[in-house]
Amino acid sequence: MSVTVDNNGNISGVGLTVNGEQLDTEKSIQFIFAQLQNELAKSNKDKALGIIDEIKSSQNEAKNYSELLNTAREYRNGKVWNQADCEAYHNKLREAGISDSMINNVTWHVKELRGGSTEPVEQTDAWLAGYDALIETLKSKQEQCGTDIQQKMVFVQDWIGQYNAYQQGASTAISQANQTLTSLAKGQ
Repeated sequence: MSVTVDNNGNISGVGLTVNGEQLDTEKSIQFIFAQLQNELAKSNKDKALGIIDEIKSSQNEAKNYSELLNTAREYRNGKVWNQADCEAYHNKLREAGISDSMINNVTWHVKELRGGSTEPVEQTDAWLAGYDALIETLKSKQEQCGTDIQQKMVFVQDWIGQYNAYQQGASTAISQANQTLTSLAKGQ
């Protein structure tokens, strides 16, 4: 393969592909560099947007843990269950990755409610300990979500910083190309 550079800095005879797109190599080196910088900027922007989607998902997960935690605290403090609420909460805990054994430690007492009674069930030490363990587990999962979100925010900042650097590189290359063309037009 041969590469030819004319007096104006234009190159020909070389193929350059970036991210599956053929760059126009009949342009100046500065223009090719600007195209490359724009492609790299776009790639970093796409990565940042992907991480932002992950952050949104983690935020929803943290919100879910918060709701489960608040409900656990209410029941731990004596709120009376009914069978339907118990089953719904049990399913939400399972969906959140809480083990069946832990769920059973806090929901077994509902069986004591007979015929729609709204009388509170005696809070035994084992039952209270079950809620305490559940509350600690939910707090831990919620904190882990917060840590994951913070870590992902650092990655987003990094990708956006790189995006800005590549955009600046493209802008500088275009500016230099324009200066070269202006100088050539003036015969300097």
